[in-house]
Amino acid sequence: MQPHVYIITVNYNNAADTTLFLASLQSDISISFSCIVIDNSSDPASSKAVQGMLAQEADAGKKVYFSSENSINVARFRAADFIHIICANRGFAAANNIALSQIINNTNFSKEDYVFVVNNDTCIEKGCIEKLLDAAQKNPNRIGITAPLIYYFDENKIWSAGGWFYKSLGLLKAYHKGQANISMPQKPINFLTGCAWLIQIDKLRKVTGLLDEAYFMYYEDLDYSLHVHEQGYELQLVPDAILKHKIGSSSQGEISPFATYWMMRGRVRTLKKHNKYFTFFTAMAVLLFTRLFFVFPMAILKGNLFIIQKQCKGFWDEISNHPITILNEPAIT
Repeated sequence: MQPHVYIITVNYNNAADTTLFLASLQSDISISFSCIVIDNSSDPASSKAVQGMLAQEADAGKKVYFSSENSINVARFRAADFIHIICANRGFAAANNIALSQIINNTNFSKEDYVFVVNNDTCIEKGCIEKLLDAAQKNPNRIGITAPLIYYFDENKIWSAGGWFYKSLGLLKAYHKGQANISMPQKPINFLTGCAWLIQIDKLRKVTGLLDEAYFMYYEDLDYSLHVHEQGYELQLVPDAILKHKIGSSSQGEISPFATYWMMRGRVRTLKKHNKYFTFFTAMAVLLFTRLFFVFPMAILKGNLFIIQKQCKGFWDEISNHPITILNEPAIT
């Protein structure tokens, strides 16, 4: 019997991409699946647009369940084809955890089934999830996460093909970024972007668990990847499973005050969690050296002074364990 896949995606004021993503699922996926949309404190117009799209699915005979995070009915959640849950904005990790916690904590969800955590600003190519599932099932005792090869949405260049994070240096080597294809054998991987992950429910319960909600946005995927790898499980890239990604649709792009702040804060948190003593200080030394002699001078030359301000603020806020403020707009002041 083929397993069921629970697709989890988060909408934050991005109904256009979310509705396109939902519409594509029917034509691009041939396996049994449910889709869970976590609406992360979006404005009313965005939420209503997504609800309108799902209402059309209900009219077409699909089981659709609407709820808030505080009143989830597990039986209806499990039985529905599409689920829409409105929640407060506590960040990307916390939003995904709303769905993951329901699946982990309720034994009615079969341990043989899978979850597919995926960004809403993506396009799943035909056969993508099926190929990830095939790869995961070939060696379920060894593989923790499978992920697709991710291209930029509007060009034939690789955005993410996994990578290796050197913990003692605090540096990530991203494999094949910007290339048209993978032209060499795969290298060892301890990082897969959280843009798209397939994980068996049994692994969620025994090994991987929930995302760390102290990461408001960014670096929660590196933390999670390192945790899975440190538990002795493999992270596997499946090159013939293809997904395309619109970069930064919910966060003002890859280079913005919002992204700059949270990337620095997430990076520092990851260094604290996954290093001890000497290696933590070496990683911090590398971080400060690269800021002072490369990143900050380049920001000055390009007139992007916000990079200096937001990275310094993110660094200090994380070092000092400053509490995370719940935000309804992607901006850091």
